[in-house]
Amino acid sequence: MNKYLGFHELKFLDIPTVPWMEFNVESVLDDVHLWTVRVAVEKGNDLNLPRVVGVKAEEAYKRGLEFLKTYEGREIVIYYPNFIC
Repeated sequence: MNKYLGFHELKFLDIPTVPWMEFNVESVLDDVHLWTVRVAVEKGNDLNLPRVVGVKAEEAYKRGLEFLKTYEGREIVIYYPNFIC
């Protein structure tokens, strides 16, 4: 199971988990949290895909846009508040 499928499984189990969302140009990231943004795949191996972890909102949004442009139509970009701020 890859990370993306694992996140879906956590939602299905309805247990406390990180509130991840799919990133797009309209995504809003607050300045209160640090953010993780990562490229994910729906199927297959997701090792060594790009990500940024624990960055401020401005940097997270910038990198999310870069990931969207680079992987458009092939992968999914997800984001969520960092586990520890």
